[in-house]
Amino acid sequence: MTYHYRMIFLKHLARIGRSTLLSSLLLLALLMLPFTYTGAHAAAAEAETTSTSNPGTVEQLSEAPKGSLAFLYCPELTWDDLLSGLAELDAAGKAGTLTFLGESGFANLSAPNDPGLSDLLKTTDVGAYRYSGNTGAADMLVAIQDFINTELPENAVLVIVAAPLFDGGEPSREFTPIIIRGDNHSGLMSSEITHRQGLITATDLVVLHANLEKRQGHTPVIDITATNGLDKSTLVNKTAETDVISRIQRLAQEDATIESMTTTKQYISMAFLGFVFATFTLSILLLVLGRRDKPGSRKLLVPAVRILWLLVLAFPIATFLMFLILPARPSPVDLIFALLIWIAISSIGALLIGYTTKWVNSLITLFALTIVVVLWGQLLGGPLSSAGYLTYDITEGSRYYGMGNEQGAMLFGSWITLSGLLINRFPDARAIPFFKKWGFALGSLALLFVSTSPWFGASFGPLVWGFIGCFFSWWLFNGRRLKWWLILIMVVAAFALALTVLYADIALNPASHMHQVLPSAGDGLMAVVTRIASDVWAYSFALIRDYVPLVAIVFFVFTFILLVVLRVLKPGTYREFWARNVAFRISYSVCFVLASLTFIIEDSGIFTPAMLIIYPVAGFVWLICDLHSWHLRMLDEDGPPLTIKQLQREALDLLLHKNAGKQTREEEDDK
Repeated sequence: MTYHYRMIFLKHLARIGRSTLLSSLLLLALLMLPFTYTGAHAAAAEAETTSTSNPGTVEQLSEAPKGSLAFLYCPELTWDDLLSGLAELDAAGKAGTLTFLGESGFANLSAPNDPGLSDLLKTTDVGAYRYSGNTGAADMLVAIQDFINTELPENAVLVIVAAPLFDGGEPSREFTPIIIRGDNHSGLMSSEITHRQGLITATDLVVLHANLEKRQGHTPVIDITATNGLDKSTLVNKTAETDVISRIQRLAQEDATIESMTTTKQYISMAFLGFVFATFTLSILLLVLGRRDKPGSRKLLVPAVRILWLLVLAFPIATFLMFLILPARPSPVDLIFALLIWIAISSIGALLIGYTTKWVNSLITLFALTIVVVLWGQLLGGPLSSAGYLTYDITEGSRYYGMGNEQGAMLFGSWITLSGLLINRFPDARAIPFFKKWGFALGSLALLFVSTSPWFGASFGPLVWGFIGCFFSWWLFNGRRLKWWLILIMVVAAFALALTVLYADIALNPASHMHQVLPSAGDGLMAVVTRIASDVWAYSFALIRDYVPLVAIVFFVFTFILLVVLRVLKPGTYREFWARNVAFRISYSVCFVLASLTFIIEDSGIFTPAMLIIYPVAGFVWLICDLHSWHLRMLDEDGPPLTIKQLQREALDLLLHKNAGKQTREEEDDK
């Protein structure tokens, strides 16, 4: 009989799979059309640009620098231009004349229009020059070398950059090539702010200027070192690549990756939101209808909801793993294919595990994989998450904060929900008592350590709500009752712990992203708390206003309220459901409390709460699907009619191995 039902399920699964595959292929074809047009348009523009000729010269935009820093603006500078120019000069036997490249540090510049850098360029402390001409990259390199040899003031540090710093315009790309000659900079530059090799920010340039001026006994016009604790250069020289060509090639690859991600972000986000909307809509339909609809519709609805949830849970995982199979210089199409491949691998793998064992194991597999992938990326320094689709800004990782809010929601949402499912799934296993008492506590401490340690970037938000969520989950898993004084003590302890780490990070890591609260730190604890709270709320509501459509806000609020009502009021059959799934009930409740808390204390608007509740809602809907599957099986076997309460007890007795934590049903209801 089991074989018969599996064949029925596979028949429906194949029907749904064919429709999903056709829809995905159509969506992919539509996504590729803009990229084809963009590539042709760019090629035509490039052909038009190279058709003219004008000798290249370096013109002076300001008085000679009074200080020690000079900027040279090269509007047409790209890493590909440098590579082609070097190849041309090498063929002509003139590459050896470009001595400045071997004496310089290379990097991509993020956020070139930073207000601090703009203010610095308006002063007379720095020299300003511009290269004009479009005869080719080789002529540009020769003109720069001649300028350095004949016109650049002696001992001045030269910053060669492609960003329109002096015109007040917006850069055409997310990253801008930058070359710094002098002050012993060489190789691939990094920064104590970015924690990424080959990437620096405008703040690094402002700090560089201030420290150069102080070193020569001058008073810099703009000095952020005193207020932010940056009393030394934040630039760090890395020399992994041994020659200039290798350095430029690596930076060109990173620039191409970011540019492709920027191009595809809107389309990928729309596709993901569509999947989430469809998944939540069908899930709500399944939760509300109960068993009042016809069995035939549920035979299609249950597997469809399961497949959609597997796809939704696989998407965050795929945004990390996609970087493992990307080519050196990925195009937008390469990114889409890599993302789809990892979504397919993760979801199909989980589906096969559930089919061959128990369906709930599909969910357990994806939750565990989410934890492993996030921790792996974090321990490696964030190479898989420094740029991704899960943040509102594609280059958010340019200033390395450690674990971002969305990643923290992935980590703790999956960890707490997975723990509840494991206790529910294996109530009689010998390891469960140890896991509830020690395993969960030790695992939670490890997650908190990795996600909030200063040397990993010090993300302070997850330290507060992650600590609260893990503690109360552990407390309730072990059957202890909540007291109001305990809640108050732990909330205060969480904020005190976060402030302790904050001050420790300020003392040990002057380039911390929390340096903005330093001026308030000297005014006392309340000034720090007030500054953080005001900035968080202002930033959070600005994100909601600028990035979240009104319909998405309404849908999220409606769904959140409905799911809370199903848990708190326990209408109809849900009272019995929550009474039988004690451990999962704890995980579900804690995650929704944390979602509310993250909305208050985080600066991500509804992004972090939305990501956090995906995991408990997936577990909730999955267990309801198990009940529907059991009910359909009973109907197919023409068994005696069961009441809803009898049905839940029969089904959950099977799921819990006919032993709900070795307690009687009356004791569980009282609990």
